[in-house]
Amino acid sequence: MRAPLAVPAVLALAAAAWAAPPLPPRPTRYATDRSNTIDPARLSALNERLAAFERETSNQVIVYVDRKVPPGTTLEEMSSGAMRAWGIGGKSKDNGVALFVFVDDRKMRIEVGYGLEGALPDAAAHRITDGVIKPHFKKGDYAAGVEAGANAILAAVTKEGHKGTGVTTAEKARGVKPAAATAAPSAPTPLGWLCPFVALVPLFLWPFLRNLMRALAWGSLAGGLFSFVMGLVLSDGLWFFGAMALLPLSLVCWIIVWIQRSMRGRTWGAGAAASTSTWSDSGSSWSSGSSDSSWSSSDSGSSSSDFSGGGGDSGGGGSSDSW
Repeated sequence: MRAPLAVPAVLALAAAAWAAPPLPPRPTRYATDRSNTIDPARLSALNERLAAFERETSNQVIVYVDRKVPPGTTLEEMSSGAMRAWGIGGKSKDNGVALFVFVDDRKMRIEVGYGLEGALPDAAAHRITDGVIKPHFKKGDYAAGVEAGANAILAAVTKEGHKGTGVTTAEKARGVKPAAATAAPSAPTPLGWLCPFVALVPLFLWPFLRNLMRALAWGSLAGGLFSFVMGLVLSDGLWFFGAMALLPLSLVCWIIVWIQRSMRGRTWGAGAAASTSTWSDSGSSWSSGSSDSSWSSSDSGSSSSDFSGGGGDSGGGGSSDSW
């Protein structure tokens, strides 16, 4: 009884093995050259460009250069199988593109995921292989051809309008966090025109405090805090700007007031120790001792980009060519 049940399972495994085309090893970089025909520095620069493109757009574009198409398969079968097995492109987006080049076979193919067929249809892929890459390959300049082809692919799929997360799939798996985006300043509100008048608060306090520096210190502090609260309530960038201008001014004024008080304290101490003050007709002179106050501050304190498939599982089309 067991033999009849085992036969279908064996047949299914055999069919699956037959259906899967032989594939090259899964690449760990966006730009891979197993033929040793491209200068390592140029290959590394291309790799970084493709990694940066995924960070910006979420589209995965890889370049794979080798000597020969794996035996037992065709260029088209291998390219489509690699898209699925390597997971090129995002899961459910299928926004991946692969440029395969086999220098000894003199064959190449651009394989396009379903999610990018609108931006890079078969005809556009053929124009890139035939009109952009092939002229360089005919001259034996594989580096220039690969670079030109990659640039043309990037320019085409950018039109799809996908937005990246700031990290690649491999970086996300390692726990790398995207750099914080700089928030755009809030637009001024109708009450923003009142902000400049906050700077006049020290003038209103001057008659009551009878000291310009103390009026500036208290007035700038009050005006800065008021501006900060108004900026939060109104989401108004102009009020935030006023707070950033007035609060540091208040700090400076308070330092000056503190220095003045310290100097007066030392003057009074000197007067208590001396019984008389002398003036001479030839000229008056005075001297004061000062101690320098010192401030000290201490500051507390890319790697190469790896490729990891994002879960894409299909190739939607592309173009094969030879030279």
